[in-house]
Amino acid sequence: MKEVFLTVCMTAIVSGLFKMLVPEGKFKSQISFLISCLFAVCVLKAVSGGLDIGSFEFSFEDADIVDFDDKLSENAEKAAAYAVRDKVNELLAENKTPCSQIYIVAHIDGSFGISINEIELVFEKNTSEPYIQSALDAVREEVGDEIIVRYSYN
Repeated sequence: MKEVFLTVCMTAIVSGLFKMLVPEGKFKSQISFLISCLFAVCVLKAVSGGLDIGSFEFSFEDADIVDFDDKLSENAEKAAAYAVRDKVNELLAENKTPCSQIYIVAHIDGSFGISINEIELVFEKNTSEPYIQSALDAVREEVGDEIIVRYSYN
């Protein structure tokens, strides 16, 4: 009986910790329901004698460590760059000075602040200077002086 009580208590503690880690959002109720189901299954197994949490040994030495920080940073940089690229494309289309490609240089600092450092507009080799200058001026007017706006040829 002591093992059943210990198993129920440990399962309740683990379930409570998992519920605390559930992020706010649209899947919170589904994840909470899953944790509750897992708790119920563990309690039923403990009562029926099929599960003894006290007998498990946890070891983190064999576990693979996955660093999600780099992947999240990379995805955030891509998302920011794509959003800026789309906005620059719209701006150039409104200005009637589209270019063939747009490159965006994004950076994430240690506190996950995303900054756009540079925008490069790529034009065809036979594009006239006034056309390029008009496109550069439109982008510079929109983004300000902190972001470098330059151009190159295809």
